[in-house]
Amino acid sequence: MKVLITKRSLQVDMEPSLFIILCYISLVRGSPQDGFTFETQDTDITVDAGTQIRLACKFQNVSSELLNTLEWLKLGDEDTVISRGDLIVSEEYLGRSDVIMDGGESVLSIEHAEDDDAGQYKCLLNRGEAAEQVTYNVVLRGTPLIHSATPSILSASPGDDITLTCTTSGSYPATVRWTRPGSSLPGGEEEVLADVLRIDDVATEDSGTYQCTAVDDRGRSAKRTVRVVVVVQDEDAVASAANNTFLRIMIFLAISFGRKIVNIS
Repeated sequence: MKVLITKRSLQVDMEPSLFIILCYISLVRGSPQDGFTFETQDTDITVDAGTQIRLACKFQNVSSELLNTLEWLKLGDEDTVISRGDLIVSEEYLGRSDVIMDGGESVLSIEHAEDDDAGQYKCLLNRGEAAEQVTYNVVLRGTPLIHSATPSILSASPGDDITLTCTTSGSYPATVRWTRPGSSLPGGEEEVLADVLRIDDVATEDSGTYQCTAVDDRGRSAKRTVRVVVVVQDEDAVASAANNTFLRIMIFLAISFGRKIVNIS
């Protein structure tokens, strides 16, 4: 009887012990990050220049102790650690960045987005060999500055050679494209990739609107239009203008000759 009781107690004691051990192993092996997981996935975010960049990183089962090691980084040739926990640790981001920890979420905010703020950011939670991370690609939308020596309306006569110029400035290089909305360019092309568009021996059918579009390597774009007017002068008007010019010259010569006669006398 005593042996039976001992056997039963062994069975009763062993079964829960085995259950507890298996459950513990399941927790450790089921998640490579000691139980914590990220809900956020890699994503692209587009913001306007001068506005706020807001990146949110969501997670589960993260202890407050581990949260203090969560880092936000700006990726580049040399990665910059922006924050650790809820503290901004990079001097570059002090005063215009903030990190808020709210339960299962860490939110990085960067005010007054500039060109250099575009690029990749990483939310990183790491403990030894175990690490969880999410990467964000921030695209900055803005307007590169277009400079042009060409007036917005350009007049020409048939047979003239004209040049349309469109150059850009900014932090990033831009590609310039010339098009003619609603029609092809005088050379038959749909577009020309160049800062300068030259049209030789213009004709009346070359009149119209020409558009310069600049796109930089961050995807920001700007446009400028030039209206070309090829004016055909009326032959009678030309003849009349020529006659008037000839008459003015003769009057000038007569007056000058008359003054010389007076001086000689």
